[in-house]
Amino acid sequence: MGEAPDLRSSRSVSSPSAAGRSITAKERLILATLARLGETRPTLVGQACGKSYGAASSWACQSLKRLVKRGLALRHERQGIVTYSATVFPADLLDRSEPASHPNDEGAGT
Repeated sequence: MGEAPDLRSSRSVSSPSAAGRSITAKERLILATLARLGETRPTLVGQACGKSYGAASSWACQSLKRLVKRGLALRHERQGIVTYSATVFPADLLDRSEPASHPNDEGAGT
């Protein structure tokens, strides 16, 4: 029989661009916030995304857990305090096989 998986470690994503297609807009926003703030608590992530103090942590927690499961964020726990940090930057989630364009680029939309 096969070896039992180690449930303590986060599963890694085979390629960041594949992960980028499967994350939601909310998860992308949270990941961008983590990249900007660095290692921080769920409450601060939610507040940075415009949520009130009372709703911030619950708003962010499920998405943070999904990002950890996909290997896009890390969960840290020190002395009972849980924090999260990004493992990739949101720009790393872009599919590099498609050229990036910007609405202000010359020739865009022609």
